[in-house]
Amino acid sequence: MKYYLLIALISLGICSQYTPIDKSYNGLTRGTSDVIHIEAFYCLLCPGSKESYFQLKQVYDALGPSKFTYTIHQFPLPYHKNAFTLTSGYRYIQNLDANAAIEYAELIFNKQAEFTDSATLGKTQNEVNTIITNYVDQLLVPKYNVIKIADFTKSLQPGTPENIKARFSWKYATHRNIVGTPMFLVNNVHLDGAEEWDALRWTDYIKAKNAVKTDI
Repeated sequence: MKYYLLIALISLGICSQYTPIDKSYNGLTRGTSDVIHIEAFYCLLCPGSKESYFQLKQVYDALGPSKFTYTIHQFPLPYHKNAFTLTSGYRYIQNLDANAAIEYAELIFNKQAEFTDSATLGKTQNEVNTIITNYVDQLLVPKYNVIKIADFTKSLQPGTPENIKARFSWKYATHRNIVGTPMFLVNNVHLDGAEEWDALRWTDYIKAKNAVKTDI
């Protein structure tokens, strides 16, 4: 009995994993509302994330930052093989300029079809990285000179600080019971079904919460 208990305790120690604490806040936050805080978890290669992101972006741009605080979290899904690489690039840019990170995310969403598993099946990882780097160099670097293309290229490699941060993003989301994308928390509570909402549904919800300060 003691032998089995010892084995169980050893196994528990091996299998347990703490959630690492990042040096900076995991998400990218916009807005100033103290009434409603929407946290969105997206994967850059998830079609549903792409659709939902642009719906909520439309709402944020229309209502303005005072109506809701909006935090974007990256949750790279492991079954999209290029998701962690793309998120590593995102974390590099996020550390430099929040607006540039938003534009990077939108760039990848708009080019999403080029980075799917099937689209890159015959390409090496270095070839995929070159495609990502070329887009950043052509479309973002001229606007954001804080992005150094050599450093960005390096950030896409395994084991870099940015790659570790991408892993932190994944672990952070799972720690908060996020199991897929897109998923949403409102004032730290899961908002079920919101992945299907369009801009009008989001607008109605946010306006209602601003009209009366009630529980969700």
